[in-house]
Amino acid sequence: MGKCAFAAMLLLLAECANSVFEVESASGHNSALSPMLLGAKNPCGVGLRAASLEDPFEAAYVRAVAISPSVGNVTSDLSNVSLVWSWAASFPTSAAFPLPSDGNCPSGHFEIRNPGAARLADGKISYGYKGAAKSIPLGRQGGNPFPLELPKGALFESGSLELFAPLDVVLEGRIEVDYDFRKKEYHESCGMMGDYSVCGCEPEFESGRKTYFKDARHERTFLVENGDSCDFWLNPPLQKRLSGGQGASALLLLRRMPSKISAIENGREIASVFPYSFSLEKGECGEEIAMAVFVPHDKGGVRLNASGSPERMPQLALENEEYLPFHFGFLWNATPGRKNLTIAFEDSFGHETNFTREFSVREPEGWKAGGIGSENEGAATLFEHGNDFAPPSSYPAQEREAPGLNTGALAFLLGVPLLIGASVLLRLISNRLG
Repeated sequence: MGKCAFAAMLLLLAECANSVFEVESASGHNSALSPMLLGAKNPCGVGLRAASLEDPFEAAYVRAVAISPSVGNVTSDLSNVSLVWSWAASFPTSAAFPLPSDGNCPSGHFEIRNPGAARLADGKISYGYKGAAKSIPLGRQGGNPFPLELPKGALFESGSLELFAPLDVVLEGRIEVDYDFRKKEYHESCGMMGDYSVCGCEPEFESGRKTYFKDARHERTFLVENGDSCDFWLNPPLQKRLSGGQGASALLLLRRMPSKISAIENGREIASVFPYSFSLEKGECGEEIAMAVFVPHDKGGVRLNASGSPERMPQLALENEEYLPFHFGFLWNATPGRKNLTIAFEDSFGHETNFTREFSVREPEGWKAGGIGSENEGAATLFEHGNDFAPPSSYPAQEREAPGLNTGALAFLLGVPLLIGASVLLRLISNRLG
């Protein structure tokens, strides 16, 4: 029975060159795009608002755009994970805003012009994963994509009941821009002219350089593949006395979504299947998003079924964790001898996990037809020596001949009367001579 013990499987943590094309394409595209997401006017196309006297920003935001590499919203803790992010500021080159009227005087106005370059002040990223939290400053001109340090390895106890672990990201900062301004206001002024009080509106001017700022914040949760997968062999159930001509199948309990599942016999691939079909979509900030749909494509007579949702299988696993079950079946016509059969699956990010099991394969039909000096002698030699290939229970019973007539017993039965008769005859002859 396959268990989710780490010692029962070999986990290859090295990056694989055969990762999914769409995942690599999205990662490369988003990495090239990332510098253009810092300080642009509105790269994510949010709805613009009208500038106002107190807030001239038409748009001002920070945004967690994408996790890289990823499929949809999911990445892997075995990858070098980074965050593609954006900050943006859109504002007019000049604007005039009316000022409130002061009593009987006309309203003045407030003009802004000659804006400087926008900047992100006090920017920082905070992210929490598996109970650990980090907070790191963000540079307004660099650090995009921003690398994230995610611990690798077994699940924390509190996170074992979900297929994916949440990665909570918070971006914060203050977006600033400087303007030249000119302010013109009218104030009522009264004085005496002779015996009369005369009032009028006097203009008042002010100019200078003014800094506008706006606080921005964005929260987003990504998902992370983590933990160990395991296997449960359905057929063949035994590791010895296996007939070579039959199919094989295993239940794979996966916590990482496979891009390819294959069966390998002694280093030779004998069957494979590609469970998902991948495509690319465009995100709202111009990023590429790799998407996956379960549409198996196989070669080698593979049968693959997948559950529609994660399941818990405490009977087969050491922990009550969630898995996505895959039933992987394929044809396996093995020749006699010791065989290493490996089920390997590559996840969408190029990491490979192997489940290897050793079998001793026999062919009972070959024993009857084979033998020393026969044409099938090679088939019989598998059972002529005590070794791992053929334990005693795998030897066919020796054929016995049908029972025949026991001549020894017959001679004994026939000889008894003769001996009795000879004894009587000797006594008669002795009496007469005496």
